[in-house]
Amino acid sequence: MMPVLLAFGSLPDEDVLRDKVREVLARPDYHLQPPGESTEWLIEAFLAVLKWIIAPFRWIYELSEGLPGVLRWLIVLVFAVAVVALVAHIIYTLVSAMRGGDRERFALPTETAPTRMTATELEQLAESAAARGELIVAVRFLFRASLTRLELREKKRTRRGLTNREHLRRYRGTPFFEPLEILVSTIEWKWYGEQACANEDWETCRQAYQSMAGLAVRIDSRGDDGRRAC
Repeated sequence: MMPVLLAFGSLPDEDVLRDKVREVLARPDYHLQPPGESTEWLIEAFLAVLKWIIAPFRWIYELSEGLPGVLRWLIVLVFAVAVVALVAHIIYTLVSAMRGGDRERFALPTETAPTRMTATELEQLAESAAARGELIVAVRFLFRASLTRLELREKKRTRRGLTNREHLRRYRGTPFFEPLEILVSTIEWKWYGEQACANEDWETCRQAYQSMAGLAVRIDSRGDDGRRAC
């Protein structure tokens, strides 16, 4: 659209637009109806849509009257980019919202159940999900099991509503950070990023979880809080 407008040097008036549309639709490639039938309605409909699209750009162009021509077109171009970005964001948001229903089918029990599950129960659910081939769901169960184990050793529950990254930041500077980061990164790429979770990813996450669980046992046996010396 912008190259067409730039070709005119200024915003074209309605008569010029009408002539251009009629010229384009008169070409052989645009003979959409059998000979003899009028295409005037098509011209009018296309022109109406074109006028609706151009109207805000015309308004911006006229509003900047008095400025250098290049600057006026730059303002119009920036406005066009902003409009395209906004429309793209709206479409992306709507598509994401419609896909949300599919993800709710895989909601974890810890996200919907009135009572919290134990780490052992979550481990069993993870193994069951992996056996069914739902590997990313299994990884999410392991992450919830990790948080449950850490809550148990800290004797306090984490606040609901925290993101995975917020949970991860709580353990920065501790031996738990690296195995938890593997789980969080896998969830981000394979669940939110909608990439396929392979068997290798599942095995890596299972080893990370076992490492985290083993660290918790060893640290508890030493009687410290697991924080590294700075």
